[in-house]
Amino acid sequence: MHTPPANVHIAYKKLKRFLAARLAPGQQLGLHLTVGLTLLFTATYAFHELAEAMRRQAGVAALDLQLAQWLHANAFEPLTTFMLVLTHLHSLAGISVLGLLLAVWFWRRGEFYWLATLFLALPPGMLLNVALKHSYQRTRPWF
Repeated sequence: MHTPPANVHIAYKKLKRFLAARLAPGQQLGLHLTVGLTLLFTATYAFHELAEAMRRQAGVAALDLQLAQWLHANAFEPLTTFMLVLTHLHSLAGISVLGLLLAVWFWRRGEFYWLATLFLALPPGMLLNVALKHSYQRTRPWF
């Protein structure tokens, strides 16, 4: 029977230790970072695939257009007003106000970790949103 060289055994032990640390909830760069990065890469891949399908005018683009046309043809109050409110809540101004309210709530509760996380995540996320909208320049479905 052939035994692997010592350096392969050492590399295996290091890899095993590294993976155990990535999945340990108590480690500083453990489970939270691993799950977060996995979700980030998965969401990025899904967004890329969806954006490419829209660019190619593939099946999802046709479905998007059909859904927009159906919603317009079947619009009714109070759903239309609700959707407009929801749209404005997710505008730059709306997210800024909601983010500020959340920041005040974190501050009053003494949740300074989450307050710092909010300030580190929200502005870049808003910039990314504006940049993506500008780069894709998809026409809005106003009929």
